[in-house]
Amino acid sequence: MKVNNITSLTIERAGEIRELYLALIEKDKGGAIDLGLLAEIDLAGIQILVALVRYAVSRKRDIRFTGALRAEVTHRVALSGLCDPACTTGEQLESAIRALL
Repeated sequence: MKVNNITSLTIERAGEIRELYLALIEKDKGGAIDLGLLAEIDLAGIQILVALVRYAVSRKRDIRFTGALRAEVTHRVALSGLCDPACTTGEQLESAIRALL
């Protein structure tokens, strides 16, 4: 399954998005999350992505991030220290997260 309709990953939507992503892992045994439409993210959203990868790895499920990150998302992720400003794709972000685990 592929999730590609999330435009905001912020504290206001954290619980809702977390449940959607966990369902992707549990019901569909994993899948792809296209971050290309993501227009805004905050620290809570970044934490959700990290937790999601950690959860998927612990359950031996496949989860992938895809899509070109928008400039604002790249900037926020770089500010968090998760990866540098050259991290411009979902695949690069996923790789940076997996390097933490």
